[in-house]
Order: sequence, then C-alpha cells, then structure tokens
Amino acid sequence: MIVKVCEVEWELNKKMAALLPQSPVVCVENGTLDQVRLVLLTAAKLRLGEIPSLQWYVNQPQYL
Repeated sequence: MIVKVCEVEWELNKKMAALLPQSPVVCVENGTLDQVRLVLLTAAKLRLGEIPSLQWYVNQPQYL
C-alpha cells in the first residue's frame, strides 16, 4: 500500500512516542509530503500500531 506522509508534531515520553495525536493532524510548517510503501507489521523494522490521519489540503496543490 502506498500512502502520503509528512512530519507531524508528536510528543515524546521518556524517549518513546507519547499518546497518539488527535486526528486529523497537519504537517509541520514547511513540511513536505512524501509517498511511502507500508509493509506488513511482521516485516517492518519500525513498527507503528497507530498512525494519525492527515488533514487533507484540497486547495493546496503542493499537497496533492
């Protein structure tokens, strides 16, 4: 599965990811939107059980 991703504000708690940010989230200022391929959880080096969804930028072509 190919998805669009960007850097978002996500707090740390003792060097680990804190609670999931409330969706929808927005990209950090001047952040770029990239495409990545998600793989099965057992085949991944970095495992994410929860991923916040992005606010969709309908009128901003740089995010399409």
